[in-house]
Amino acid sequence: MFSIVNIIKNIPFDFFVQDNFVYYQKKNVIIKCRSNNEKSTIAIDIDSPFVIEKMDSSFLYIRTWEGIIRFDYNNKSYETNSFKNFNNKQIRFINEEFFIVSEEINEEKEEWELSKITFNDDILWKIPFDNAYKLTFINNETIIISDNSFIYCIGNSNVYLWQHSFSDLLTGENIEKVGEIIVDKNILYLCLKDNKNRENNATFAIDAMTGNILNIYKGFYGRLQLQNDVLYEAFYYHVNKLDLQSGVITKYDFEETLKPLNLIINYEKSIIDGDKLYFVSGLIATNRIAILDLTKNKIIWETILEIEDSNSFIVEMRLVEDKLYVSCSDHTLYIFEKEK
Repeated sequence: MFSIVNIIKNIPFDFFVQDNFVYYQKKNVIIKCRSNNEKSTIAIDIDSPFVIEKMDSSFLYIRTWEGIIRFDYNNKSYETNSFKNFNNKQIRFINEEFFIVSEEINEEKEEWELSKITFNDDILWKIPFDNAYKLTFINNETIIISDNSFIYCIGNSNVYLWQHSFSDLLTGENIEKVGEIIVDKNILYLCLKDNKNRENNATFAIDAMTGNILNIYKGFYGRLQLQNDVLYEAFYYHVNKLDLQSGVITKYDFEETLKPLNLIINYEKSIIDGDKLYFVSGLIATNRIAILDLTKNKIIWETILEIEDSNSFIVEMRLVEDKLYVSCSDHTLYIFEKEK
């Protein structure tokens, strides 16, 4: 079903895929690589070390000691933001209009600040911040901030719109968030688990703008994936799905298919694509990948990668159009293409 079209050695884990090209940084140049291993370099006139922060359909966003560069890789032109002193700052989000930066303002007290800044160096707002918090972006004006015990929403001009503690949402002991927050059509899907009572676990649908609880799906929890108005979670021998239109939860058990093949769905490394589940096998990630046809209840493809290090595991999988990109612990990237 898939065949290898390229193997790229010595590639960093932070690579980018755009229009069937792989982009990655090597020293002070950017490498652009086709699927057939044809490589070219993109020279950027930067004297100091730099790091690629993000890539979208138009720009590469590059952080240096002097500021942030927004590089138009199609027209080979760039502009630099002069926001300085990045030694104590971390970029948390960036797009062509602004970036969000967390900054340690008092090292002794471990006090941090979160700022929203335009590429014209205008500071739109600042708020106190714990750098361990996670950010989820709804749109250019609305940010969800969460940790292991609460969630709250900030609107434009640093306005707090709403907040919830996890213990208020889910009654129980030792309540914590599972996986990442999913956002779709201004609705947040937040999974909470009760470490004392797994029957109490649930996924919450929350209006992103008001904080109103729209629905509570008891018994549905895990690392959520969204596709076509259906939430999925997969682990071990099980794949469960939640139809967001009907609210119906369907649970599938694939033990009879997977166990004889010594396959186990890794909790953190799986991808839903239509009626197919791509997954790394093992409770701890291994070097084995398989594809499970959820409709036919059968494994339709699998492979074991030769990884040249003692740990020997798959770090990440990405499915982009007809290609599967598999990044490994020895800094090798395998590119598979669907057979026609």
